[in-house]
Amino acid sequence: MPLSSASYPTWSATVILPANTGVEYKYIVKAANTPVVWESGPNRTTVTPPTGTYITHEAFRN
Repeated sequence: MPLSSASYPTWSATVILPANTGVEYKYIVKAANTPVVWESGPNRTTVTPPTGTYITHEAFRN
């Protein structure tokens, strides 16, 4: 899921997922003509809320 830099330095995306669902994810940096860089560490995990919106504020792990 690409993130938008429209409010840089904050990056954002809207993802519609089912309620009460476990999710694993990891961020990458992908730029033209450069290798993809995966963030370090284990996958991030969360459970979607029963209703409404989930917002997270995270930093890329080098």
